[in-house]
Amino acid sequence: MSALHGMQIDNALVEPDGGEIPILDGSARPWLQQLQRVGTVQLETPRKYFEFTEPVHFEYPNTGTVYDIEPSDNFSVDCTIEFEDSVIGRQRAVISNYSEYADQVASSRTFVFLHEVEPLLHLNLIKGGSLDNALVFVNTELSPRRLKRLEKTFHKDASQFKVHDGLLNTTDLYFPNEPARHKLLDFLGDIRLVGCFMKGNFKVYKPGHKANVAFAKYLMNYINSKS
Repeated sequence: MSALHGMQIDNALVEPDGGEIPILDGSARPWLQQLQRVGTVQLETPRKYFEFTEPVHFEYPNTGTVYDIEPSDNFSVDCTIEFEDSVIGRQRAVISNYSEYADQVASSRTFVFLHEVEPLLHLNLIKGGSLDNALVFVNTELSPRRLKRLEKTFHKDASQFKVHDGLLNTTDLYFPNEPARHKLLDFLGDIRLVGCFMKGNFKVYKPGHKANVAFAKYLMNYINSKS
């Protein structure tokens, strides 16, 4: 959804042939590349936009998540995330034009904290998750005993685990604020659930999928009330 939105595609037939969409490298880049490979066709029907003429404010309960929209002739998103853990902390990512999506947003990978993902992996869940398609952040020191346990979890030798700037990967961040850019990537995908392109300056604080979907539903009702 994010890749489709980022490429401004609003008419596509997607037919999955499996039970679950694969995570691939944890970003939207593989989807973007395939869409670019097959190309797009401009239709004759004019695209419809919804233009906000007044500020819109929405808060998702019990999370501190806030969405604000200011009227504008264009579409832009200013996304801020904030974690108590200093390994991520407060980060900001901005997209002011769709032309920035491919180079500045699409490659940003999903991320998780080790203490969140480790129990799920032990339960044989999220089977597609690995150090190759997710940024795994570590906010505690890894003891020799825990490293030994991680060998079985990730099917790697303990010598392969490297913690650099709180990141448990042998890869480096693509951007210093890659987590914020990935949250922006997610928001762009989720907001397309509204069903139309919009013109407005979106300011997003601490977004997440559930909150994004709730916001999209709110906007659908808002837009219908203005029609």
